[in-house]
Amino acid sequence: MPGQNVLISYGLAPLAPIPDDPAAADALLQLDLLGSRVVLAGSVGLPARVDSWHGDGVFVLYADSAVRFATRDRFDNDLALCTALDAAFNLPRQRVWDELVRR
Repeated sequence: MPGQNVLISYGLAPLAPIPDDPAAADALLQLDLLGSRVVLAGSVGLPARVDSWHGDGVFVLYADSAVRFATRDRFDNDLALCTALDAAFNLPRQRVWDELVRR
């Protein structure tokens, strides 16, 4: 859309911890080693993020280049527990990502 501002909101899947100093990393992840793992998905950090974009789900990009739409009913119970962007909600947020892996 030339001449227009657009917004996107995607989150990277928590595949492995990445140190602040790349020199400290043993090895960086390679897409070809990830198989069909989720790489990227519509923002699932908070329920409001999903509400403000598609509402009924998110698009998910897999390492094998497949893209699917995951309906919200698959992960909404865990997403509803995430009331802030805080480490206290890592477990339900991880369960959201785990559900996105299941096609």
